[in-house]
Parts: sequence; structure tokens; C-alpha cells
Amino acid sequence: MKSRDAWMDIKIGIERETHRLSLEGEISRLPQASQLQPPLFTKDFAESQLEIVTRPHTSISALNNELDEFTAQARKAVSPEILWPFSMPPLLPPDSEIDIAHLGPDKKGQEGELYRRGLALRYGKPRQMICGVHVNISIGNNLETFIENTSPMLPHELADSRSSDARYLRLARNLHADLPYLVLITGASPLLGGMNPDARRAAISYRNSKHGYARAEFRPYLDLVSLERYIAGIRRGLATESAKFRALGLMTNGVQQQLNSRVFQQEKEFYAPVRLKRTAREGESGLDALEREGVEYLELRFLDVDPFSPRGISEETLIVLHLFVLDALMTPSGGGTTDELKSHLEATEEVALIDPSSFFEPGLDGNKNTLPLARTRKRLEALMPLARQLDADRDPRYVPTLEKQIARTIDPSRLPSSRFLRAFEDSGSSWTEFGMNTARILTKGEQHAMDYAGV
Repeated sequence: MKSRDAWMDIKIGIERETHRLSLEGEISRLPQASQLQPPLFTKDFAESQLEIVTRPHTSISALNNELDEFTAQARKAVSPEILWPFSMPPLLPPDSEIDIAHLGPDKKGQEGELYRRGLALRYGKPRQMICGVHVNISIGNNLETFIENTSPMLPHELADSRSSDARYLRLARNLHADLPYLVLITGASPLLGGMNPDARRAAISYRNSKHGYARAEFRPYLDLVSLERYIAGIRRGLATESAKFRALGLMTNGVQQQLNSRVFQQEKEFYAPVRLKRTAREGESGLDALEREGVEYLELRFLDVDPFSPRGISEETLIVLHLFVLDALMTPSGGGTTDELKSHLEATEEVALIDPSSFFEPGLDGNKNTLPLARTRKRLEALMPLARQLDADRDPRYVPTLEKQIARTIDPSRLPSSRFLRAFEDSGSSWTEFGMNTARILTKGEQHAMDYAGV
């Protein structure tokens, strides 16, 4: 088998979060349309917060086609409401007017609603209203065999892990190391938006910062040395009482407000940017499923909603992500200790909070504000040999896409965060008006969105 055929043996699925808005630009007060049902359409934190879920695909084109199809179905179902096009929310009403998702009267639904009440109590509803795009990655048998023959696991990578789990652990460790670069080139939440419409300081990605959906609560419990230690870390958070959360109280006026007062109410409150996953059986937890049969796929949770793509994520992003994933699978990884991962996460947060305008201030050549650009450019250039091999004898998309990303590190005005800021400033609109206008343009197709972005 040719190496390229093995490299394409990856399945990718997408979960895109968005909000339904009324034509007046307000978070929807209507229940989610009955035709939008699981597993293809679910709800996130709020009743207004729709999640569009694709099936896994080995073809990026097929994946995009399905996401386009499901997005069109959602737009039709919610009409005349619209789908919010940004990660950061529109102007939000008082917390009392934000409806937590209605999940049904059965035990599972009621537990899900109580869990969300706990999130609201712990972190505030606005934080939970931030949207993102999750990408699920699973490795095929042909790619596993290719890695085994060409890039075998090192002894520390195999410690206490099955070989298939070791490959996912290597991928997760290396992606954590690459997070600063990935956030710089994909970050597209440069303003706090509806969370604080008066705030004017810009960033690369507020969503991936301490102001975003995932602060530092999970970091002491993240361990990627082995699958056993990964599971044990989360279970430790599930068992550890939090004085801060206990002080909030479990009951208010006879109504329970949290599932419990531990660090994580449930395992999904472990908000790491990369998570190891296994589909659970009925009545089984995800951690039990991981322990029983090992890793089935990785969930990548660091991508902002792309404001210039009707589907919320561009083909270009998926191509570059594919390159990062392949390179990570074929490169020996670090140890994956909690301290090592903490260092990567802190570096990512530092990048996420860079003001894009600082790239253009005079006298900063070689300054710390431009070093992330140089480092990211070097990292992207290292992917070029792989891109050339993937393009050989096929429709060439990888090299041109990577060249475009490299060019953005030379001219940072072309980064998504910079383009977003420029489009917003040029619009002269309020945050919600800008989002509404962008949403209307996106319904007309991707080319309209790119024209609007000045690209």
C-alpha cells in the first residue's frame, strides 16, 4: 500500500455549535424545532444552542457535503430564526432569561438539566453560551499498520498502554504541543462580544483563553502518560470535593442546583482541548468504556467557529488539521505528564490573548509579539514535505493550502482574527447587528462570505 493511501485512512466527524436568534437579534425563546432530533441535531447548554453533528468520513469533501446538507436542514427548520455565525455569543439577556436546554422528563433528561444548572452556578451562564467546533478523529487500520512499520512507538509511549491506545496518546500529546500554532492560525474569537460588548481589547481567541469556555479547572487532572493515568486523573476530579463549589450550595429554596460539589459533576465537565473517547454502551460511562476497550477516537475541542464559512469550519482548516494529525502520529512524543501539558496550555493561552493589532505596531520586529508568528511559520514549513507527498499524483490541495497558511504568518493581517476585526470595524455596526448581517450573507454561500471578508 502506498503511504498516501495509508495517510488518508482517517475518519473525521464534526460537531458544530451555534445559537438560534430571532429576527430582532435576540437569543431564541422558542423550543428547538421538532424535526431537529438526535443524533444529527442535539442541544448544548442552552435551549437556543443547537449542535449539528455529522457522521465520520474518510473524505473531507464528503464530510463538508454532509455538514452543508445538515446546516441547510437546520436553517430551514429554524426559519425565520437565523443561526449565529460566531463563537462568542450575541448580546445576552439577564441570566434569568437564558433557558437551559430542555432534555425531557425521564431520569437521563432531568439529570442532564441539573448538570447544566450546576454549570451555570459554577461558571455563569454567559461562559456556557460560547460556541465552538469539535472535530473527532479516528485512526484506520491501514494507517495504524503504516505507523507501526515506519514510526514505531518508543518505550515510554508504550508504557502501560495497548499499542492502539499508544498511538492516540502520542497524537494527543503532540497536538497539545502544537496547540499554540493551531490557535494562532485558526483563532477567530477576537472580541468578547455579547459577554462584554463594551470591552475593546482584542485577542486571537478569547474562547481559548482564561475568559473562554475552559479555564484552568481541568489542568491538574490532565495526564497523558498512559490511558490508565488519563482515566485515573478524571476519576480523581470526579471524586475530589471542591470547597469553592461546596460553598455555592447544592440546594436553593428546596431545588437542587448541582449534581454534587466535586471538581467535575460528570466526566464531560473535564474541559480539556483534546479528549480521548470511546462510545459507551447503554448504562455505561465513557470512562468505563475507555477502560473496557481503549480509545476509539480523539475529540479536538479548540477550534473557534469560522465566521467566514457557512458551515462554521472551512475545508482549508480541515486540510491543515489533517497535516498536523498525520505529523503528530509519525513523530515521537513527549512524556505527557501533567506539568508538561500545563506548560503547553499556558503557552496556548498566551498566544490566544495576543492582540492582533500588536503585530503591526512599529518597532516590534523580533519582539515577543512577533515571535509566535515566526515559530508558527517554522512549524508550518516543517509540514511541507508531507503536504507534497499527499498531493503527488492527486488533486493538489495540501501544498496550496499550506502555502496560504504560511503566507498569513508573514502578513498577519490575513489571519482569521485580524480579518474578523477588520470586517467588524469596517461595518460600523453593533456586535449583534454585525453577526446578524454576517449570518444573512453566509446563507447565500461561501463566496459571498469571502467577498464580505475582503479576501
